[in-house]
Amino acid sequence: MRKNRATSRAPTRKASEGYPRDMGRAIHRYGVFQDRDAREIGVFHRSLQIPEAVVPLGPAVNVLYRSDKWNDGTHNYIHEFSNGVRAYKPIEGGEGRIKAVPRTFRSAKTLTLLGKCLGFTYLEGDDKIESHTKRPYPELYCVPSGRCLLVIHGKRKLLGMLWGGKMRIEARGIVD
Repeated sequence: MRKNRATSRAPTRKASEGYPRDMGRAIHRYGVFQDRDAREIGVFHRSLQIPEAVVPLGPAVNVLYRSDKWNDGTHNYIHEFSNGVRAYKPIEGGEGRIKAVPRTFRSAKTLTLLGKCLGFTYLEGDDKIESHTKRPYPELYCVPSGRCLLVIHGKRKLLGMLWGGKMRIEARGIVD
């Protein structure tokens, strides 16, 4: 399944000319988060899939990301999560526990770029596990509803997902 992403150059075709149905919502979410219009529509590698099930890692503590939102240069941000947001990873084989990915997330044909993902932290029992990323940094996306974050490397490999609680994407950033 190929995914589109709203990034930074104006689309030249109308949504009715072959774009997925949720493209308008993704472009709107980009405009709300970045405080500017999307100028580009990119396409993910066809191997990228949002899976039907993932491995639960634990309650999400935070996500670190780099963004040029609000047009004032690139800055690093850290969002500390409240209760209810959980971290997940793709199934790599042999994992016993799995969690179904909500259909609304799996059915997204378009994702919204938020910035570069510098890492995220989750709890495993009483331990904080830090998932750091290295250059080239994967990108942080959200589904058009803004209710699920995806960490994607090279537009082709899903590294992690975060969702739950009241998390959403708004003009002020990631909120929950």
